[in-house]
Amino acid sequence: MCGRYTLRTPPSQWLQHFLPDWDEELPSSLQQPRYNIAPTQNVACVLQTKVGLPRELQMLRWGLVPSWAKELSIGSRMINARSETVAEKPSFRKAFAARRCLVIADGYYEWKTTSDGKQAYLIENREQSVFAFAGLWEANANASPDGNVIRTCTILTTSGNDFTREIHDRMPVIIADHDQTRWLDPGYHDTEKLQSLLVAMPNDSLQMTPVAKHVGNVRNHDKQCAEPIGESLTWA
Repeated sequence: MCGRYTLRTPPSQWLQHFLPDWDEELPSSLQQPRYNIAPTQNVACVLQTKVGLPRELQMLRWGLVPSWAKELSIGSRMINARSETVAEKPSFRKAFAARRCLVIADGYYEWKTTSDGKQAYLIENREQSVFAFAGLWEANANASPDGNVIRTCTILTTSGNDFTREIHDRMPVIIADHDQTRWLDPGYHDTEKLQSLLVAMPNDSLQMTPVAKHVGNVRNHDKQCAEPIGESLTWA
């Protein structure tokens, strides 16, 4: 699964990567590095709302709330969607067909059970650069307290690769750069080909670094969350 992640890369760098023509002012929440992003928070997503329109940046609430839902709290149970069943599940299939997004990140946390309790690891690509989770988004006006449309998202997961499976049997799907245009296109409906993109990253593309228990508390969101307490592990 994916329940916490980071976006520490300066916006000037990841905007150049995903939205080189973006010239609007960024939300204040993106002005500072984010070390412990958690469900129900607003997160940076790239999406294409209609065929032919350019990509845009939106802050979406993490935890997908289907358009038919009447309670916002349902999103806390839908922070992730299993890629193997996303095309059939009623909560996700319409979004999978036409409302796909990129969730911008540069690392995610996972916990391993040890004899001393749970050890947190920060998992990044080996270049420690920005990447994009495969996401889905929805718009809902029924669950919003004030009646306004609220947009939410979920992160797709797949079976962990041989490297990360030691920590957890699931991992978030990271969409390769060359597949992002197809993934975002709301007019592309070949679900079989789309599902072929939802695979684990290669073993040798990632590194895992043990970090302090500080990250386990969702109220902590400072630099200490991502500070190493041991050597990074890579695929041998």
